Amino acid sequence: MSLKSYLTSLIYTIRLIGYQDKKTYNVDILDETYKGFNGEDTPLRIFKPTDKVVKKTCIMYPGASPYAEEHPAMIMLGKIISSLGYVVFIPRIPPLKNLNISSENIDWFKRAYSEILKRPETKIDNISILGLSYGGSLLLKASMDKQFYSPRPKSIMIYGSPYDLDTCLEYLLSGKINVGSKSYNIKPNPWGIIVLLHNYLGSINVGYDTSIMRKILNHRIKDEFDQAENLILTLDADKQKTVRAALNADRNEEIDRIVKIIVDQCKNQIKEISPREWCKEVDHKVFIMHGANDSMVPYTESLSLNEDIKKSDLFISYLYEHKEISTNKGIFFKIKEINKMIKFFSKFFSYNGS
Repeated sequence: MSLKSYLTSLIYTIRLIGYQDKKTYNVDILDETYKGFNGEDTPLRIFKPTDKVVKKTCIMYPGASPYAEEHPAMIMLGKIISSLGYVVFIPRIPPLKNLNISSENIDWFKRAYSEILKRPETKIDNISILGLSYGGSLLLKASMDKQFYSPRPKSIMIYGSPYDLDTCLEYLLSGKINVGSKSYNIKPNPWGIIVLLHNYLGSINVGYDTSIMRKILNHRIKDEFDQAENLILTLDADKQKTVRAALNADRNEEIDRIVKIIVDQCKNQIKEISPREWCKEVDHKVFIMHGANDSMVPYTESLSLNEDIKKSDLFISYLYEHKEISTNKGIFFKIKEINKMIKFFSKFFSYNGS
């Protein structure tokens, strides 16, 4: 760990904690495109520093979100990383924008990578890749393909990513996290169960028609609350109870039953995107970060990823949640956690030649 990487990490952490969305950080944001599978123009957001010579490239893959490259958290990271001297690319991954977390995304990840390599701004001898949430797990799978070895990225960083979809499902139902002999309860984020039902409810037989329920989920994903509520009111009392439980991440016998059917009937699809099945074969340097209070993917998933991936560094932040910094902590605790964060990112920047 060099003094330069430590100072870079310090600046990065300070900007992360004190981020102001209206501040430019001397970074230009450009909306361009890359070629999709049928030659279609697919959005590509690019961040370029205006006051530094660019020597490094960072590619950021988003998680499952309808906001995709326009997600405020992605814009924040793009600006801050670019302000350190990186050109940053955030490619839209169309299936993820539609909250599709299937293996279809893997081909899109590879496509985006190969297209970004062709761009004149890309510094192909120094590439770092970031994947967030489900995007991190899918990135690990994509990185095993030969396309990610020519050229090979210097490192990969994943944040809040699943290790085993089965254990994520268990957490989303129970809210319970098991660490050794201890158990903790964190109320699950409703988004987690919404994403999983959105992906698998149409592929299983639960014994009755789920088409209205799936339409409700589609409206909820688009933040169309009134349309979702109007459709909920057309259902019978039992189905209303089930849908409201799913939308609020409340424990419900019918949701439990549906999830068990998903695990049984969709096990092959789940295995494809669960790193537990294949991450021991990942041969890239991987930096793993997770918020201990993450309410969508439990941080124990990252503990397991770190055990199985040969070349990995792990940081569990007791300051960060899934999307943001927790404010409900004392000042001395925060200082201690921030110091740990600086050391972790210093390793990352040192490894990537910053």
